Amino acid sequence: MLHVLLRVYWARGSPIWGWTRCPPKRGMAHVFSETFKASDLVTRVIVIFAMLFATVEAAHRLDFTRVEVLVGMFIKFGGDVPLGVGILPIGFWLAHLATGPFARKYR
Repeated sequence: MLHVLLRVYWARGSPIWGWTRCPPKRGMAHVFSETFKASDLVTRVIVIFAMLFATVEAAHRLDFTRVEVLVGMFIKFGGDVPLGVGILPIGFWLAHLATGPFARKYR
């Protein structure tokens, strides 16, 4: 059900988010096509994580503690990846800011 709702909302690129217009602005237009848009990728990722959360809840209710812990660790790892992807550019930007004065001084 969630997949259908997200597909309807993001199928043509929401005017609020503009997922479909984002890759050409970032130089990644070659990655997506008319049949596979950026909004499709976002929709699939959200559906996968919704299914993982449902799996954890089902394992909890059925007392499958090892499955619950395993899928919970996978969800945590899946959340850490975007966090790392966000931290890396900030680190590169800060490093560029820090080396700027030294580069100008020793030219």
